[in-house]
Amino acid sequence: MTGKVVVEYSGPAAARTGAVYDPVLVATTVTLAVGIIQLVLFSVRLTALAVVLSEMLVQGFTTGAAVHVLLSQVPSLLGLERPLFSGPGRLLKLTGAIIQKLATANTASIVISATTIVILVLNNELVKPRLAKWTRVPFPIELLVVLVGTLGSYLGDLSGRYEVQVIGNVTTGLPQPSSPSLVLLPRVLLDSAVIAVVTYSAGLSMAQLLATKHGYTVDASQEMLAQGVGNLFSAWFLCAPMAASLSRSLIVDGTGGRTQASGIITALLLLAVLLWLGPLFSLLPKCVLSAVIVVSLKGLLSQLVGLPALWRSSRADALVWTGTLLAVVLIDIAAGLAVGVLLSLGVLLWRLQRPPAELLGRLPGSQYYVSLERYQAAEPVPEVCVFRFGGALHFCNVDYFRRRLATLTGLERARLSPTERHVTSEHNWCRPASGSRQDTELLTPLTADDSDTEDFCRVERHCYRAPKEDRDAIIAEEGGEGSIQLKFSWLVLDMSRVSFTDSTSTRALLATVRDYQELGVHCCLAGCTDAVLDMLHSCRSPLEEKQMYPTVQDAVSSIFTSETGQGNASEHCIER
Repeated sequence: MTGKVVVEYSGPAAARTGAVYDPVLVATTVTLAVGIIQLVLFSVRLTALAVVLSEMLVQGFTTGAAVHVLLSQVPSLLGLERPLFSGPGRLLKLTGAIIQKLATANTASIVISATTIVILVLNNELVKPRLAKWTRVPFPIELLVVLVGTLGSYLGDLSGRYEVQVIGNVTTGLPQPSSPSLVLLPRVLLDSAVIAVVTYSAGLSMAQLLATKHGYTVDASQEMLAQGVGNLFSAWFLCAPMAASLSRSLIVDGTGGRTQASGIITALLLLAVLLWLGPLFSLLPKCVLSAVIVVSLKGLLSQLVGLPALWRSSRADALVWTGTLLAVVLIDIAAGLAVGVLLSLGVLLWRLQRPPAELLGRLPGSQYYVSLERYQAAEPVPEVCVFRFGGALHFCNVDYFRRRLATLTGLERARLSPTERHVTSEHNWCRPASGSRQDTELLTPLTADDSDTEDFCRVERHCYRAPKEDRDAIIAEEGGEGSIQLKFSWLVLDMSRVSFTDSTSTRALLATVRDYQELGVHCCLAGCTDAVLDMLHSCRSPLEEKQMYPTVQDAVSSIFTSETGQGNASEHCIER
């Protein structure tokens, strides 16, 4: 992404506009702009947006990035020249170029790569676990293979005799500080803003992945501050924008790095290489470094193994995982991150729009009310219908709330004319079967042979067996002039899981209560939170105190005591 900006202001396109800048100057100016933007984002606390980086997004993103790193190392493993591609689909272009050049692969490089990979895998799978029982200091196998590879390249003249690719000349010394172009700064702000967001998201994703692995937490604001200060400072020392390196992070983690001390030691070693030791590594084969990187990717690539289990447990989460992965692999890393965020937000909105909504029954001998569909032991309360909505009620899902309630309680059919009810009678509206979802038998559509002995309830496009003796029909028989009356006289709305409501949904809730009251059904609310009660008060709710109860059990107890004349319904209500 930085290279794109560099080409725009230092390449042939910039020459046509008459303003050509030095490529290094453009890169350092982008670094300065990225640092400024990240510090501004930190100061206005926009790091809170990092909450959209769900665990599934992070896993899909890092797995896709691991595929990028893996394929980028394949040319070095095979001794091929690494082709450079950019833009969407660059990974597919790289794969095609590698396939075309397979016939020219270097045999010596393949042998060295295979030998290095085998040594590293044997160490990680056999030696490392046994050594961990004796000491917490890991064996520096990666450093050893680098030293042996360099020594072998020198003694065997691998570059001259077998044409093995080596690192080549390593410049020593530190660059002189240089000022970025303040004139160019406003022109690169837009591109730098995208780079700032992508590099921060990639770094935070890598940090969260390692935090989950080792059981600690990551402060998103601190990460933004650290990256912003780092870019702002390094812009004066000829540095490109910083970002998390997937391969290097995994190598440090695999070699036992746990604290900031590993970063300090790494920086000191790099400083020593830059000042004095650089020429010693000029003969290091590139395939050895690529082998170290490829082996370190095992942990990320192994996340693919858990995808089938994730699909069985949550298809929505699996959609975020696979969608992010495919976008990263098939398009690009930046586009994949954007797709992952959009999928996460889409799944979140979908879940907020369709929370669980079900009828409840009482467990015998207890005061607990559970789903009639999920629990076989649950029994419906005579003359009382208990409905529970399992999420916040707002303008996005209020229509779903009303449709679901009307469907489960039979209000939709009660509103129809006799002719319309005859047309829709084949749907056999009734309450869900009193059986667990696992124990309920999934059947073919209702046939004429079994319609006399069994009823069927259509729930979410499925037909569930509901024996007559095990159900409480919601809809009564047709009365005079084709009218239909609901078979329950009380409707209890369990609001205990409704964390809040807005004005739109509150007015719709009150309208729904009014619809049932017009059909002769008494309505009451149970378990309302303070936020829900405050909103009802703000909307001038006509509900009386005797219609508000702390729990469903209080509401049901009050209903029966008032009907039998043994008590006053207001004894159990909420006083405000």
